[in-house]
Amino acid sequence: MTRLKRDRLFSGLLTILLVTALLAGCGPAPQPDAAGPVLLAEVYVNGHARDGSDQFIRLHNAGPVPVELAGWSIGDQQLRATFPAGAMIGARQSLYLARDGAAFRGLLGAPPDYAWATAEQGQKSLKGGSALVLGQSSGMVMLIHPDGESADILVYGTVPPNLADGWRGPALPTPSRGEVMDRARDEARWTESAPGTYVRDTDSAADWKQGNSWYDGRILRPGQTWFGLPTYPVRTTTVYASPDSAYATFTAALDQARRSIDINLYDFTLVPVAEKLAAAALRGVQVRLLMESGTGARPSDQERYMAKVVHEAGGEVRWMVSDTSAGVPGRYVFNHAKYTVVDGRVSMVQSENMVRHGTPVDPSFGNRGWGAVVEDQALAAYLSRVFEADWNPGHGDIMQYQEGSPFGPPKAGFVPETGLLTGSYPHPFPALTLREPVAVSPILAPEHTLLKTKGIIGLMRSARESLLVEQQYIQMNCA
Repeated sequence: MTRLKRDRLFSGLLTILLVTALLAGCGPAPQPDAAGPVLLAEVYVNGHARDGSDQFIRLHNAGPVPVELAGWSIGDQQLRATFPAGAMIGARQSLYLARDGAAFRGLLGAPPDYAWATAEQGQKSLKGGSALVLGQSSGMVMLIHPDGESADILVYGTVPPNLADGWRGPALPTPSRGEVMDRARDEARWTESAPGTYVRDTDSAADWKQGNSWYDGRILRPGQTWFGLPTYPVRTTTVYASPDSAYATFTAALDQARRSIDINLYDFTLVPVAEKLAAAALRGVQVRLLMESGTGARPSDQERYMAKVVHEAGGEVRWMVSDTSAGVPGRYVFNHAKYTVVDGRVSMVQSENMVRHGTPVDPSFGNRGWGAVVEDQALAAYLSRVFEADWNPGHGDIMQYQEGSPFGPPKAGFVPETGLLTGSYPHPFPALTLREPVAVSPILAPEHTLLKTKGIIGLMRSARESLLVEQQYIQMNCA
């Protein structure tokens, strides 16, 4: 195999490894350009608050200069809320407008820029919007110039288009509960630092491709991220297979931690790894563990035992929850991540969960899986930003470890499962360390996974000689 072919092989392998394991939480507000000045960029009308108190709108200034908003207003067919004197939106920046400031803060983890009905102390308010409640299943949202002319408009549900002056064609479908209507982006202009720029504004449904009609099939929820899609040239990379060398390679990196370990896991029931994290915390390493809460928003006793081991050693533990029946609308269907950042310079991503058969202590039995350990400060900084977004306790879907709660220790008398699984697999694949340049691209779900020309599909389309795919399952609408 030539060096060029080998570099392409490892680059593709590492990209796919990162695809299978990453999930972003809430990050910085997206700031893409668009072919227009100030536009409606996100509209959230059909939330989980039955009274509409969690409604919000995001405006975006696509132009190169700030815009004074005094006298501009947002509203529907009947009511408007107006910006006060001194209101500005920066060049290529966004503003969040919320019906209720406290509800918005609980949903997105930060206060809005303005509230139009109810503001918390210290929050800015729009004028005249106390009675404005946007239609949850049907209606229109307008952005109005001080002279009364429409700057932008969105029509959705069953509103007859002829009632919406300036709107072209059929309305958008009614958004599903918890779905953000989001302006479409141009994938071709997706960069390393920012998502694709907005498509040209036509005041029609084509501006607002949403849900399964989007090229990426994404249904946007409040607080989800829009990270850029970078590629890093790294010089030291270790790739490994499960069950052959996963546990030994992963825990060796934990043992070498001196300052910090940030770890985000979907399914974590492997006691020896919890003990490794506890040992790191006891020697002074800052350990932060984020886990998926599990079915019914209640983690199992085995998972709570993992949390207890880490917590009692001085680590910090949080859970990401998605349970609308309990009033917790999660940012994601699942926090399906499996990534770790050590000392701000080592990144570990793997396809397998931290369970007995996923990352087996004894390599003679377990799942087939893959992983990578990458020593690169820039990549680690990127994944650290992802972790901070996932970890942010300001979001309503983050629960902290707490005694006497479903997110605390297991029930009294619980005995953890610790037995090793063994078999007859000969585990022939030791970890392989590369000390030469390879390209590593962190692919995040949901924002990158179904891009048509970039990420994993773009990598597949770039194949000229061969394409090897090993997949547990694949759905038809994802092919």
